[in-house]
Amino acid sequence: MSSVVPEGWSFTDFGQISSNRKTKFQPEIDSERFVYLGLEHLGVASRKIRDFGSSVDVMSTKTKFYKGDTLFGKLRPYLRKVAYPDFDGICSTDILALSPCKNTDAEFLFYICSSDEFIANAVESSAGNIMPRASWGDLVGFPILYPPLSEQKKIASILTSVDEVIENTQKQIDKLQDLKKATMNDLLTKGIGHTEFKDSELGRIPKSWSVYALGELGQVVGGGTPPSETLSYWGGSVMWATPAEITKLKSRYINKTLRTITKEGLQKSSAKLHPKGTILLTSRASIGYPAINSVPMATNQGFQSLRPNEKLDVEYGYQLILNNRNGLERLSAGSTFLEISSKEINKYKLPIPPLPEQKKIASNLTSVDEVIENTQKQIDKLQDLKKSLMQDLLTGKVRVAVN
Repeated sequence: MSSVVPEGWSFTDFGQISSNRKTKFQPEIDSERFVYLGLEHLGVASRKIRDFGSSVDVMSTKTKFYKGDTLFGKLRPYLRKVAYPDFDGICSTDILALSPCKNTDAEFLFYICSSDEFIANAVESSAGNIMPRASWGDLVGFPILYPPLSEQKKIASILTSVDEVIENTQKQIDKLQDLKKATMNDLLTKGIGHTEFKDSELGRIPKSWSVYALGELGQVVGGGTPPSETLSYWGGSVMWATPAEITKLKSRYINKTLRTITKEGLQKSSAKLHPKGTILLTSRASIGYPAINSVPMATNQGFQSLRPNEKLDVEYGYQLILNNRNGLERLSAGSTFLEISSKEINKYKLPIPPLPEQKKIASNLTSVDEVIENTQKQIDKLQDLKKSLMQDLLTGKVRVAVN
């Protein structure tokens, strides 16, 4: 944090602008009903509450919070579980309920707790290797540049406006995803404009369609990892994907990976270089997530990827596998982590229309995907704007006019 204090601001610490709620809810004593919030109900540094439970279902002591408190997830603080509820309730004891002190704006406090610097301090000071936890004592000394109340309110108002635009844009994406989901299964099982159907081993399908195993629609190819201790195998020119990158992907295409390997690393491992247009398919831990590589790319052993042949349009294949992800997941097995074998993937059967109809169906679905992806890019830009604004406004680098 800058040592320069903006004119009219003061230098203080977090314990001077907030307090930690200590009032407890005990289910065996308290009969009043409350909304219950656990870590799973909180978004990532978001005012919005994703979901909620009920006090009637809790079995242990919880913390009471009140409208306008900031809820800060102290378990694994790197997850950035911070929320600003507009109601009273109870929360998990893995959440700190932070109330603003006198002359501290409640929303300003929320944005302080959501800042990169505050999160980084909580992560650095947390205790525990496997399940790190921050504590109130870890947070109280965090240094704060503290503007007057009127300026706090103006800063919070500006950041709230950006959050509202982000939330409204996300609602657009949610509606589009609901629209796609509503039409996806029909298109991929009934096709477009069919009046004649036939019985198949998968149920009723259009008369002109066929049933194929994935292994008949292309070559299923696994992946691999070069020996980590051999530095010459890493940091090369070959893109190398992991399942985590696919599950977090906001597009159906992947064109860049976090890590790369060398051509020698490719040769010294079971990884294979997939040509552009391969359907990368996660097969370990997170099962059945597809993506299309737009550049040649290798994968680690958490994949069984499909290189489509002339029977399968790659865009259609992507949509079909995405729609059948749960079916593939049900075939997985394993004690340490779930995994689906290449044998199971090769024999997994799906209804397949003629190639021209595949392309038409894929076009209908990808047009919705493209709108979703473009809208997501708007959110990403807004998130970048918010991050920049928080850095400037919370440090006084950019001052706001107060009426």
